[in-house]
Amino acid sequence: MFLFYNTTVSELPTIRSSGIRDAAVCTTLRTAQSGSPDITLVIESEKLPEPVQHGVVTYVPPEAIVNLDPYLKPKSIRAAGGVVFRGGDVVLIFRRGAWDLPKGKCNDNEADGACALREVIEETGITDLKLGSFAGTTVHGYSRAGRFDVKTTVWYRMETASDTFVPQTAESIERVECVPLEDATRKVDYPVLQALLEGLGA
Repeated sequence: MFLFYNTTVSELPTIRSSGIRDAAVCTTLRTAQSGSPDITLVIESEKLPEPVQHGVVTYVPPEAIVNLDPYLKPKSIRAAGGVVFRGGDVVLIFRRGAWDLPKGKCNDNEADGACALREVIEETGITDLKLGSFAGTTVHGYSRAGRFDVKTTVWYRMETASDTFVPQTAESIERVECVPLEDATRKVDYPVLQALLEGLGA
């Protein structure tokens, strides 16, 4: 999970060397950027020595701030994807050396469910899809083109009877496979997706 802290350019050298003490933080990037902050820092909450209490962090070590050195301005990205079931099996994609679930960025004014269906069809080649219930939300971040993207992905359960897959090679997808849910939970390479699949199997 990410937390967000607003500060100024002049404070960055001190934060890089000593971190932040007694900081009021936001739980969403949108809230943090609702004013006009000079700098919005992205904090990886799992790296904090103590939990957040009442919106305040006692101490943030520099290594818990993922866009600090160099400072990269965070940008919010909205995406949607599908946990596609075929019986008790789940569809996985293999892209850039990692096992993942099909997902992608939402277009302007595109509904989450419509985006999820479109992205799954594009990335897996499955056209026989039934959109199901909301499955959860994940948030992860990564550096890209001189900024730090904070991607919030809305997930939906989907059903298919298809056993024909066509990987979207234009998006660097090499393979599409259908594996038992328990195996998929171990196989995906991202902790947020492991937790998502564990929740669906509970």
